[in-house]
Amino acid sequence: MTATRELPARWVPSAPCSHPDPADAVAIVDPAPAVARHAQRVLQERSLANPAPDRGSEWFATSGERAPLERALTSLFGVQSPVHSLKWLEERLVEAA
Repeated sequence: MTATRELPARWVPSAPCSHPDPADAVAIVDPAPAVARHAQRVLQERSLANPAPDRGSEWFATSGERAPLERALTSLFGVQSPVHSLKWLEERLVEAA
């Protein structure tokens, strides 16, 4: 009995690999450049792109505890920036006092 499994809709089976070492035949595709280009197009279409050549500003906020996000920003990105507290008020996030 052969086991079968459901595959993602975009998965396309390839021909059997005849390469001496199948691991060498694997291509790794980095989607980041395409995602960045798409994000730039969307921001420009919606007039949200920074028109200046200067770097934009950052504003970090969470509706949870601030300390874990502050630690993550520092350890992952080397960013030491204040993190603002948000709270839910009538189905909207607002800055907590």
